[in-house]
Amino acid sequence: MRIDRLHIQNFLGIHMLEVDLDTSVTLIAGHNGAGKSSVADALRLAFCGEAGRVRHKKDFGALVASTARDGRIVVDTEDARWNVSVTGKSSQRSEIPEALPYVLDAQRFASLDAKGRRQFLSNLLGVSATPETVASMVRERGCDMERFVQVKPLLRSGFDAAHQDCKMRATEAKGAWRQITGETWGSSKGETWQPERSPHSPEDLDVRERKLRRELETVSDQLASARSMATHAAQIDQWHALVADIPELESELKELEAKHAALEEE
Repeated sequence: MRIDRLHIQNFLGIHMLEVDLDTSVTLIAGHNGAGKSSVADALRLAFCGEAGRVRHKKDFGALVASTARDGRIVVDTEDARWNVSVTGKSSQRSEIPEALPYVLDAQRFASLDAKGRRQFLSNLLGVSATPETVASMVRERGCDMERFVQVKPLLRSGFDAAHQDCKMRATEAKGAWRQITGETWGSSKGETWQPERSPHSPEDLDVRERKLRRELETVSDQLASARSMATHAAQIDQWHALVADIPELESELKELEAKHAALEEE
């Protein structure tokens, strides 16, 4: 967009300025108070709707030259004419494209939060970012819908939340990789990595398996034998305890026999 003509009247330090801009680059120079900043503020108000020197509409009168009741700004471009009328309490201007202030001032876009940037870009491109719309687009492109279902809840939280979740998942995956392989993750390494092959042939492994099975059977037999011996040892201990009780039992038996004989004599 190129500015062809500029008309400023009763705006800040400018009572009347009308200039045709017929070159690709125009430099405005002058002494302090000549109105250089007033020209810049007039263009900012016309294109961005910003009155840099006042914050409230009730103070717009400060933008009008002291000897006038209102001010006017007219900017002719190769595409359109932009009119701005400034009064004591407000300003009226031609409707401008939503994106124009952001094109002229990159800091405006950078100052938006994540939601504001997302909304601006969606409006600019005329797209909808609802989960349902995104799901339809993903399905049309033949993407993996199971993976989409996993990240769909994050769409409502915003792209920053989705980015943080992806970073966390990537960190967990890299940790799992290190536990399995014992190596640090690398994208090139991950594509070509193969587990180390055993130095033994399949025949050697079969022989070793049969040997281990025989050893396992031998150990199992020894364990069964030890358990049987332990059972016999416990029975022997019980028998020894019974044998130790025989003298005491014989003594009690004699006492009972004596008492029985005495009862018969009576």
